[in-house]
Amino acid sequence: HVRPFHSSAYGTSPSRNVNVVMISTPILLFLFYSQVQSLPRSHSDDNPIVVTPREGVPIEPMLFGVNDIIGPVNPIPYDSPQLIQTVQSLNLGGMRYPGGTVANYWNITSGRYVAKCNASCCTAFGSMVNKFPIGTFSLANMASTEGMSSYTMAGKPLIDLNCLTQTSAALIDQLDLLDPTCNSGCLIELANELYLNGEDYIATFPTVDDYIKYIQPVVSKIREKFPKAIISVPAGNSGSATSLAKKPLPSNRQTHWITGLANRSDLFDAITIHDYTLNSGYLNNKTKEYWPSIIAAFPDGLYKNMVAALKPYFSSKQYWFSEYNTGRPHEADFLREIQGTGLHGLHTLSHIMSGIQYSSNIKVMFYHSLLNVNGSGWGERGMVWLDSFTSTMPKNNGVSQLFAHINHLANTSSHMHGVDLKGGPTVPHGSINVLANLSCVQAVGFSSGIPESDLTYVVINRCGETVSVNLKLIAKFRVGKIVMYDCSDVKNNKWTVMPSSKETFPWPNPVQSTVKSMS
Repeated sequence: HVRPFHSSAYGTSPSRNVNVVMISTPILLFLFYSQVQSLPRSHSDDNPIVVTPREGVPIEPMLFGVNDIIGPVNPIPYDSPQLIQTVQSLNLGGMRYPGGTVANYWNITSGRYVAKCNASCCTAFGSMVNKFPIGTFSLANMASTEGMSSYTMAGKPLIDLNCLTQTSAALIDQLDLLDPTCNSGCLIELANELYLNGEDYIATFPTVDDYIKYIQPVVSKIREKFPKAIISVPAGNSGSATSLAKKPLPSNRQTHWITGLANRSDLFDAITIHDYTLNSGYLNNKTKEYWPSIIAAFPDGLYKNMVAALKPYFSSKQYWFSEYNTGRPHEADFLREIQGTGLHGLHTLSHIMSGIQYSSNIKVMFYHSLLNVNGSGWGERGMVWLDSFTSTMPKNNGVSQLFAHINHLANTSSHMHGVDLKGGPTVPHGSINVLANLSCVQAVGFSSGIPESDLTYVVINRCGETVSVNLKLIAKFRVGKIVMYDCSDVKNNKWTVMPSSKETFPWPNPVQSTVKSMS
C-alpha cells in the first residue's frame, strides 16, 4: 500500500540486500488544502495497480543532469572543491556547457562573453566573469580531467555552441577546441531557443531557413571532424511541440520554426525542447483542490502527449530536454510556496522518470539549474545553495535530496526500465486534460547485471488516497528495504548542509524519510 503522495522504490536480489526506495509525497499538503479531503476515493484493494517492468535498456547518463550555467552566471572555477563535491554528492549524470541563453553570447575559447554584448546576461554578469583570467571558464577547462564535468557519469559535458553572435566561419574555426572532448563522440547543440521572439534572434534569423543556411557548413565540418558527434538543433518549447498535434497547426514563429526543421531533418540527429509549462494557467482557483496532484503528475502527462505529437515529424530523432523546471515562482503563489520542497522534488523526479519511460526517443533531461548563489540573480530555482561564490559548504534542499537519490540508483545500476501499468485509480485532474487517464502512480525500475538479476523500483503516488500496488519482480524476492520520503510539508525547504559522501542515502534533511525492512 502506497500512502497518499508517496513514491516508492522496491528492490529484489537473490544474493544481497537491496534498496527499496519509497518516495512519499504530500500527505500533510492535502490536509493543508482542506478542499482536497472531498476528492473521490477508490477501493484500491479491490483494484490494485499492477506494475510490470519492461525490458531493461542501458543507463543514459544524460537523463540525470543539470543545466548548470557555472561560469557565465555563477563564476566559480571548474576545479573548485565545492563544485566537485556537489557533482559527486548529487551523482550528476551530465552537465551543459556553458548553459542556455548565455551560450548565444559566449566565447568558448576565452571563457567570456563576446565583445560589445548588450544582452541582459552580459551586462549583469560580464564584469564578474572578467575578473578571472582569460580561459578560466573555457570549454577546455570545463572538460579537462580536473574540471567538474569529468566527475559526472557521462564524463564530459553537453556543448551548446554560439550560433547567434558570431559568423558560421568563426564557429567552424572554433571546432578544433572540441578536441579531445568529441573525438570519441559528444553531444552538441547548435544554439539556444532561437525560435523565440527575442529581438536579437529575429534580427539574425528572421526565419528558420536563415538558421538552416547558417548551420549547413557547420554541420558538414562537425561530421567531417567528429563523425561520432550527435548534433541537436533548438526546435521549440513543450507548448510548440505539443501543438503539432493540432489541426490546423497554429500560425506563429515557433510552429513555422519546428515544422521547417522537420523538412530538413537530414541535417541533425536530435531536437532540443525546453519545458517550463507548469504555471498559473494550471494552478488557479478552479484547480486549487488538485494542486498537489498537478505538481506531482504534470510532467508524466506532458511527455506522453509531447512524444506522441513529435513522432510524426521527428520519428527517428533523439529528443533532448536540456532545460526543465516549473514556471518561474512569481508566476503563481503556489509555485513560490513549493520551491525547494519535497513536492517540487516529486515534480523533478517525474521529469526524470518520464525520460526513462520514453528513453527510446528521450536521451537528455537537464534540470535548470544547479546553483542558487547568494547575490546572483539567476538562481531562484537552483537545487544547491552557496552562501557566496567562495563558499566551501554546499547546501541541499528537497529537490536535490530526491534528485541525488534517483541519480545514485542510476549510478549504481547498469540498466533502467520503463513500466506498463494496469488497473487501479487514476489521478484527479479537474479540467486539466494533460492529466486525464493517468494512473495514481508513476514508476520506473533500475537493475544490475546481464541478465538483470535484481530490481529496484521508484514509485510515486500522485493521488490523495492510499493505493494498492502489485510490483512484478525479476527475481525471487529475498530481503530488501523501503525508504519512504514524506513530501507533504510545503515548509520543508530549509537548506541543510549537503552530505559529503555520495553513498549516504537517504539524506537526513530537509525532507523527512523513514526506512523499513521487508522480507
